[in-house]
Order: sequence, then structure tokens, then C-alpha cells
Amino acid sequence: ARVSLIFYYQPRVDEMRDYRLHLSGSLLSTITEKVSIVLRLGASYDSNPPAGVEKEDLSTTAGLTYKY
Repeated sequence: ARVSLIFYYQPRVDEMRDYRLHLSGSLLSTITEKVSIVLRLGASYDSNPPAGVEKEDLSTTAGLTYKY
């Protein structure tokens, strides 16, 4: 199994109270020599988003990979 985790903090340089946080993670697990399952999670937070945009966002995906 392979695990990946990425986190970042992105402040607005001229206004430090305005920032974004992002977390991405994935897990790849081998089922057979050629087939693996991939699970991904993404989470974001924006302290001051543009009009019409949510402060928080969460996404998940699942899939299969095949090596040929």
C-alpha cells in the first residue's frame, strides 16, 4: 500500500487573516499484480472566499487502476 498526504497553508501576503488551508490524501492498495484500488480525500478551507463560494469544501473519490 502507498499513502500520500499533502497539506498547505496559503496566506494572503497583505492580509494575514485571509488564508486558505488545503489537505489532500490518497491510499493506493494493490489487489492483484495488475489491479489496485485508489481512494482519495481532499479538504479545503478559505477564511474569506469570494461571493457565492463556500468556506469549506470536501471531496472523495474511489477508483481502480489497471497496469498493462
